Amino acid sequence: MRHFLNRDDLVDLVGECPRSTIQRAVLSGRVEVFGLFTQAVEDDTRHAWIFRVTGMKKKWIVAALMTVRGPKFRILKKVPWQWWAGHLGSLAGGDDPIIYATRYNHAIKTDADKIGE
Repeated sequence: MRHFLNRDDLVDLVGECPRSTIQRAVLSGRVEVFGLFTQAVEDDTRHAWIFRVTGMKKKWIVAALMTVRGPKFRILKKVPWQWWAGHLGSLAGGDDPIIYATRYNHAIKTDADKIGE
């Protein structure tokens, strides 16, 4: 099990992504940490750390799914706010937990509205 003590540890994690363009963007210092998510994609229920990495010409939403053998990286089309777990602690909340909590609450409300239809 890998432990993360601070934001720099998380930035180092996303820097391990095998895409060289993302590695270069991480080195330039343009990383937003969205925090810990209970899952990142429908077909995989592992916890994940999710980031926005901004390069010179492109932005990526990168999920680092935590596995026993190390992180497995996925590029996402959008942030799955309904699975945000920022309430679990300060590091889990990401760079701006107040804004992210609002996005989480909106996603939960939207999902509940869909169920009620």
